[in-house]
Amino acid sequence: MPKTPAEIKAEILRLTREFSATTHAANRPGEDQNRPAFVPGETTVPYAGRVTKFDLQYRNGGEWRTIFSGTQLGDHFQKQFAPVKAQEFRLNILDATEGPTIAEIELVAVKP
Repeated sequence: MPKTPAEIKAEILRLTREFSATTHAANRPGEDQNRPAFVPGETTVPYAGRVTKFDLQYRNGGEWRTIFSGTQLGDHFQKQFAPVKAQEFRLNILDATEGPTIAEIELVAVKP
């Protein structure tokens, strides 16, 4: 016997939820008890590759100055640059294939 439209809709919703829970497990809402813990520097964010052009900048007086530019961000991206003394920094995303998802940014001084 053929399924009714309501039965088909219910099955599609069930399968969509199952697919989403399996595929996007690491990105479940923060209050979801099934969401794995985020570990800075270790947890992979599955949306790497969306940013295609960016500048890392710092504010000097009323002007933003570029420290370096790039065309690719992703898991465990690292870049060394000359020391900069500033209180304000920004990641200026200039182009992306979709809305970027940034989980963590860390600026550290490397001791010689």
